[in-house]
This record gives sequence, C-alpha cells and structure tokens, in this order.
Amino acid sequence: MGILPVPKYNLDARQLIAIFCFFPQSHPFTLRIIGAIGLVSTIYYLYDSFHNHKFAQVGTALLFWLPGSIYLILKGKMTDS
Repeated sequence: MGILPVPKYNLDARQLIAIFCFFPQSHPFTLRIIGAIGLVSTIYYLYDSFHNHKFAQVGTALLFWLPGSIYLILKGKMTDS
C-alpha cells in the first residue's frame, strides 16, 4: 500500500488578495496592495506607450488609473468618509 499524496495548496498573490478581501480588518492593507499594483501597472504602461510611440490610451491612464491607484495607496479605503 502506498502513502496517500498530500495535497499542495499553492496560492498566488491574486488568490491571497482575494482571500484577504473577506476580512474587514484587512481591507486597508489589501486596498493599498491593489493600489500599488495599479500604480506599477500604470507606470509601466506609460513607459511602454512612450517607448513604442503609441499614445492611444495615455489619457485614460493618467486621468483614471493613476489617480485611483494613488488614492488607494494613500487612504486605504474606497470612500472618503
């Protein structure tokens, strides 16, 4: 008789962030992580756009994604109240 295999639970960052969203005490931390991911993604997108001379969505990145990401990093909550 063989030994039963032990299941391995390999969670990646997205799954951990999703799990943390279920616990209200971790919302500020989780939202700051989401904001940091958004900020890094926006900066990379802007770099890539200027590097490849493709400026179609630069306005959307600067006016929508960048301020929202910075807000989440600074406040750690979705509302201003």
